[in-house]
Parts: sequence; structure tokens; C-alpha cells
Amino acid sequence: MKLLDQVHLERLVSELSGASKRYNVDVRLESYSCKMVSEEKRQFKELCSRIGSDKQDTESHRLGSSQTLRGLWEMTGQAVNPDLYHMSTAQEQPTTAVTHLSANSGSTTAKKRSRSNTASSSDDGASPSSPTRYKTTASGLSVKDLFCLMSTLNSCFGPEYDFLSARSDEFCLEPELWVVKHYISQFCSVYVDKYEDISPELWKTIEEEIVPSQCLIYSDPLSADDFEDEMQDLF
Repeated sequence: MKLLDQVHLERLVSELSGASKRYNVDVRLESYSCKMVSEEKRQFKELCSRIGSDKQDTESHRLGSSQTLRGLWEMTGQAVNPDLYHMSTAQEQPTTAVTHLSANSGSTTAKKRSRSNTASSSDDGASPSSPTRYKTTASGLSVKDLFCLMSTLNSCFGPEYDFLSARSDEFCLEPELWVVKHYISQFCSVYVDKYEDISPELWKTIEEEIVPSQCLIYSDPLSADDFEDEMQDLF
């Protein structure tokens, strides 16, 4: 994976990071090429060997349940009507660029990536921490796409964290764009002052960079052990 230098993204990161008087907000808005370098090709072969898969494009690796739907329920106490949305698999296939958006506060220390005790991938889409039942959000993931997610996060957070040991169900398939945008806006409006003034330019820039309405959308609900008391959302 290669980080693509984008001045307009860096400017937005600076604006968002300094937009809160109450919180220390660490924002990353990054675009990556999905072309593997030599070391990643070696790591990919090792991953295939480790999980015993010789079918790179077969969607046989299970994903976790949506953190967007869970997050909206936790913030509002109401579940999104399952008749009103589709999962992002209903959108067109992604382009060759991947954007990562992260908002967190505090500092991190080096540690190996481990599975969250609160992560869920229940068959019926029910959250174990609430009585609300969601539309089933679990879906399959090919080993090739799984590695792309791992490698992108390693490029972003390494060497402090190692995502190559992550399991497929630590990653979540998310709903279509309008649901994700609604959740991110709800989340950011709490921690970013006057987020509504920044939001139009933010989403216009993301649209120009990757056309998210044509992308599969994944997230990684980082465990509380990874970031301790920090609030973290990662798409």
C-alpha cells in the first residue's frame, strides 16, 4: 500500500484537529493505493498459507456486524429501520483508492493488535449489549480483500500496531453511504465544534477523492484495550 500525498486532505485534517476546545481530537483522512509492494506480496502469501486458503477471491471469511448501526443505537436509543437501507454491498465495486478516516483523543503505546472482547458477528444481527435487533449485517470477505484491509491499517498505524494477526470478523461491513454519513456526523458533532460548518467541504473532498457512493464500506471497531479511554471510529 502506498500513501498518496493529498494537500487538500492534509488541510482538512488540520482544520478538524484544531476544531475542538474541549477535546484533543486526532484526525486522519488518508488515501492509499491498493497496489502491493514486494514486502506486502510476501506477507499476503504468508497469510494465505496461515489460513489455508488458495482461493483468493472467494468470499469465505466472515465479517463482524456493523458498528455504524450499533453506534447509532447507542447514541440515539433508536435502531435504523431495516427497511430503509441496504448494506454497502448494494453499491458499486470500489475503486483502487481507499480512504481511512479516524477520530480519537489521547496517546497510544506500542502493542500487538488483539480482538476486542466486545466485538460481535452474531448470525441474526442482534447486538449482545442491547435488546434491539438489527438487519443481518454479516457478510463474506475474500482473503485478498482481508489482506488489503490489514495492510492499509498497518500502513496507517504501524509500527505501533500489527493488524496482520487480525481475524476477518474484527472488520465490519457497513451500510450504504447515507447511513454511514449520518453516524459520522452524529459522532463528530459531539466532539468537533461547529462540525456543521466543516461538514460540506469534508464530504465534498471525500467524494472527489474516492466516490464513496460506489464503494464497499468497512470499519474496524478497535478494542478498548487498544486505545484505553479513547473514543475511536475507523472507516
